[in-house]
Amino acid sequence: MQPDLIVVLPGGLATITEKHIQGPPDVVVEILSPSTAKRDRNLKRKRYEYFGVREYWLVDPSTRCFEILRLQGGQLMNQVSVISPDQCSTDLLPGLIIDLSWVFQ
Repeated sequence: MQPDLIVVLPGGLATITEKHIQGPPDVVVEILSPSTAKRDRNLKRKRYEYFGVREYWLVDPSTRCFEILRLQGGQLMNQVSVISPDQCSTDLLPGLIIDLSWVFQ
């Protein structure tokens, strides 16, 4: 899998080495497009779930929607679903406020 963006937090399961990252990142972000949305929502979601990614963020420019799915009981469950121009946040990154009007500029 090649996500659009990953976040590796101190104390998480992933280790950054000189050549690659070992273990699951804490957050994976996918920017949806008509050609990738189905794959991102199904196949990639299941793989990220299986490997223990803590949060999976889906950014859909066509609908201006931002979704955060959080790993709960081994499954990535929808935690937040927000449409621009709103804002959202996550407990995983305290203090971070995601301003969707900025994201979808």
